[in-house]
Amino acid sequence: VPQAGDRVYAIGTPTETARVLRSMGRDTSPIRQLSVVGGGRIAFYLARQLLESGLGVTIIESNYARCEELSAALPKATILHGDGTNEAFLRESGIEQCDAFAALTGIDEENVLMGLYVRKTWPKVKVVTKINRYSFQTIIDAMDIGSVFNPRFSTSNLICRYVRSMQDSAGSKIETLYKLVGGKAEALEFRVTESSTVCGVPLLKLELRPNLLVCCINRGGQILIPSGQDT
Repeated sequence: VPQAGDRVYAIGTPTETARVLRSMGRDTSPIRQLSVVGGGRIAFYLARQLLESGLGVTIIESNYARCEELSAALPKATILHGDGTNEAFLRESGIEQCDAFAALTGIDEENVLMGLYVRKTWPKVKVVTKINRYSFQTIIDAMDIGSVFNPRFSTSNLICRYVRSMQDSAGSKIETLYKLVGGKAEALEFRVTESSTVCGVPLLKLELRPNLLVCCINRGGQILIPSGQDT
């Protein structure tokens, strides 16, 4: 039974999850334009992937030499030289027309400040805030700074995925691993091979560990939300 203050995790096809979000009054419009403050390595690789997907990207960087490097490496991106923590400059950069904003500088305090400002000033803009340090995490969780991204957690997830794959003895390969709720829960994606002991056994008869839920099965591109009779 849902209670006030609960944080709910749902899984489903993109169409269905979007329908659920819309029914709760949440905006599900696609991202077409992203504004990034900070022109480091993470911003560069993110911008390159998004540009290849057809999205528009604006990068704000305070170092002029780095702006020149980004302009040469990302000719399709808009590179602005300026201080992203300056309120007037942020407004002039056209952030109001963006669908999403990412604070990716190397200084946590600046990222938090910008995340708070954008969330308060333009509530419809989706915000991603990079945090390098894990200290004061309870305070950060209480702030309205959008989605919090920690590069160290991403690295640890990749290492954990590799180690878990090496330890696996059931013939299944772990492809994706994400830690949720501060590491208190995990989301695993693994590929079932012919030699796996779980092949052909209904989920109802599998001896699963307590508090483990099989959320979906991807069978040849078809997403199945399974019941106990599915295999």
